[in-house]
Amino acid sequence: MTKELINVKLGESDDPSELFEEIYRMKNVYETKTNVVADSVLILFVLSAAPAKYHAIITSKMRDKEEKLTLDDLEDAMNAQWRLTPE
Repeated sequence: MTKELINVKLGESDDPSELFEEIYRMKNVYETKTNVVADSVLILFVLSAAPAKYHAIITSKMRDKEEKLTLDDLEDAMNAQWRLTPE
């Protein structure tokens, strides 16, 4: 799973929901009752895949939520940023 996640990238003008769809797809493929894929692990791959224009909103959300940060929190924040940012 790690090798696949490393290759997931989000382009400057791409809809972030596509990134999260791919991450959740991989989570569903690899997660079992005995192999739980934690959000904290997947969040690291979101951080590496996100272009610079999302770094401020991600940092803000991380400071706000701290250890309670979820993938859904990041997805909501990045989707809001994408809708508000003109091309």
